[in-house]
Amino acid sequence: MATYWILGTTVSSAIAAGLTASLAILIRPNLPPLAVVLAGWTVFAAQRNRLAAFAFATLPACVVVAVINNHLFGSPLTSGYGDLSSLFSPENIDDTVSSYLRWLSETQTPLVFIGIAILAIAPSRVSSVAHDRAAMRLLACLALTTWVVYAAYPAFDAWWFLRFLLPSWPAMFIGTAALVIWLFDHRSARGRVVTFVLLVALGAYGLVVTAQQHVFIGNEGERRYATIAHLVAAQTEPSAMIFASIHAGSLRYYAGRATVRFDLLDGSWLDRAAEWLHDHRRHPYVLIEDWEMPLFRKRFGAANTFGELRLAPVLAYKAYQIPIRVYLFDLLRADGPTFEPPSIRDPQPRCPAPADPPAL
Repeated sequence: MATYWILGTTVSSAIAAGLTASLAILIRPNLPPLAVVLAGWTVFAAQRNRLAAFAFATLPACVVVAVINNHLFGSPLTSGYGDLSSLFSPENIDDTVSSYLRWLSETQTPLVFIGIAILAIAPSRVSSVAHDRAAMRLLACLALTTWVVYAAYPAFDAWWFLRFLLPSWPAMFIGTAALVIWLFDHRSARGRVVTFVLLVALGAYGLVVTAQQHVFIGNEGERRYATIAHLVAAQTEPSAMIFASIHAGSLRYYAGRATVRFDLLDGSWLDRAAEWLHDHRRHPYVLIEDWEMPLFRKRFGAANTFGELRLAPVLAYKAYQIPIRVYLFDLLRADGPTFEPPSIRDPQPRCPAPADPPAL
């Protein structure tokens, strides 16, 4: 929406672009570079009056994010995910970029790259209108900037982390569509038939990939995070402090429990942290998935009594048709019964209300 509005010519459209860019930054605070690209468009188009309007409308989100981070974490550049240096590193670039390129090719076909190239290098092939060609270059620049922003982000192990590149998706769609239209318009009748068959084949390929990657699932899916949070809330006291990693946010939101990111905790501090919490009347727990346990033991096993998690879990849960188990350990209880509730066989979306904020 911000890109759409910035392509206008009035001050009001620049303000609309700034407000929508502001919303995007509130959702993903690492997206200001995209706002810089949009601001650069107004300079390129010799619309400096619109530049001021756009910048003024974009500024509120940047200020709000900085104030929140400074209040909660002591620095405008530090978030609940950690500081910038822990999130972005040049060492990640090779693995991350190669993963994104592979996943894009596998799920969207290599045509997306040709589409972006058409927008960036040869927009005159698509349109003879100067404004349209400039807009295409803007789209290509936004796509490339998005990839640059996430190139130094950690490389994850599943194709759905392409969601980080969502701001570049409109440009890729438009570029691919422009390529197909150009092929259709510049071919004979037989060539048009071939292009049409290619388009149908692309659609069929998309359906096949969707089925192979289990996009439309009948299992509990991402709803398990809310389910697990409610189970944890029933097994813990409101003053509990729970060491968690991927469940840290959902526990705060759905269970109202305070959390500590164990993947950010110093490897020698697990026992000391648990003791400190107990002394301050905050019952320490660990919520962990089975695939995280080897990583947890590697991080804490050598220097901590609790590092091997040789405890009887308070809770063990396996979501419906998902081959992952999650365990809740009470660091003050070595043995005892384990609550193992049955999987929730409900493929329908559930929207549970958030819990009250955790005690801090």
